[in-house]
Amino acid sequence: MVPTEYGDLTDTTYKQTMRASLDPAVEVMWTGTDTVPPEITNAQAEKAAQLFGRKVFVWDNYPVNDYGNTSGRLLLAPYDKREGGLAAHLSGIVANPMNQPYASKVAVFGAADFTWNDRAYDARRSWPRAMSYLAGGDQAATAALLVFGDLEHLAPTFGSAPWQAQAPELAARVAAFWQAWDAGRRAQAIAALRPYAKAIATAPATIRGGAVQKGFTDDAASWLDTTELWGRATVDLLDALQAREAGDEAKAAALLAESRDLQRQARAIRVSPPRNRWGAAQPQVGDGVLDVFLAAADARLQR
Repeated sequence: MVPTEYGDLTDTTYKQTMRASLDPAVEVMWTGTDTVPPEITNAQAEKAAQLFGRKVFVWDNYPVNDYGNTSGRLLLAPYDKREGGLAAHLSGIVANPMNQPYASKVAVFGAADFTWNDRAYDARRSWPRAMSYLAGGDQAATAALLVFGDLEHLAPTFGSAPWQAQAPELAARVAAFWQAWDAGRRAQAIAALRPYAKAIATAPATIRGGAVQKGFTDDAASWLDTTELWGRATVDLLDALQAREAGDEAKAAALLAESRDLQRQARAIRVSPPRNRWGAAQPQVGDGVLDVFLAAADARLQR
């Protein structure tokens, strides 16, 4: 059963009555310390068992994307922040998928990996294997999926703080770019980031090249379209910076204009999956990282 109080660790009259009178054979589902918790630990699971008078069955609300903070999002981060050893404190775990079933396989693969051997589970190792599974073992397609997955890495909660950050790989590369740029190593900064920007731009075509499960490419279609535009915009803006450094103002201006137009096209795309509740929404791709970088780089070209 799913109790009314399914997402907390507060003792109440309701829980006291349940543990005193509910048949021990009845499974009780629990979502964690919130509907979408930032983590699930052994101590939390043990406390839940005490409150409900039995080991609970976790209804894990990842990667479900039917609530407001998931508007416009595919949730492709790995299954993570679940403590090894939970098997000793729970009666089971089930992952609640997105309304995009094939895209959900990334997280569901990780959940299955975790439940098979939670103490040995490593999200950093499992995530590439999930992408390889979707790509049928194709190395180029797997690499493209990892680039794309990084741009869809943000995992929201019901609050303002996500429990997994957006685009950690890209964020690290952008930070390295600005560190080199601000130290005067501008050509080095551009040369280091441009191949990854190109990888973003070309990842959608590689993913659609035939190796990746078609259901995934169908589920992710609008996000793939948007990713290509953001990637091309990033390449153009880096090339504009390079042209400026070379003293070619006309070329820099033309590339900047092209980048801005591609960004405008990306922002104009709308996705409205029939099974999602959030209606038409802009597909979110690397938001808070990629768009912020482009705005900052654009500002450098105005100086």
